[in-house]
Amino acid sequence: YKKLSKIIRGKSENPGQSNDCYLLQEDLYKILDWSLRNNMKLHEQKFELLNHLHSKNSALSELPFHDKTLSYLLSSEVALYPTDKVRDLGVMVSSDLTWSGQIGSMVSSARSKLSWVFSVFRTRD
Repeated sequence: YKKLSKIIRGKSENPGQSNDCYLLQEDLYKILDWSLRNNMKLHEQKFELLNHLHSKNSALSELPFHDKTLSYLLSSEVALYPTDKVRDLGVMVSSDLTWSGQIGSMVSSARSKLSWVFSVFRTRD
């Protein structure tokens, strides 16, 4: 289980310019090429992209197509788009860095187990 992380400072309009988005795309291609050379099959459908925005007040982040501008290609068939949350080592990490998804999951699990325990007893006296 490996993670590739980079700080993306912005996307340039000039494809010839070396910016962070293009460097991350190149890194993805290098990893995929390495896996092919070493006869390793990567599950491209399991790749996940989680973006943390530096400023939530950015007007660009409010646009409905903003996530599509931050997509990356894994192959001709598979594109990598941002997700709202990712499970990492059993912990739910969200793009807005809040714990609400993790807490909600834990509360739901605890309620389910508590319900099962209470179902064993006829009364709660």
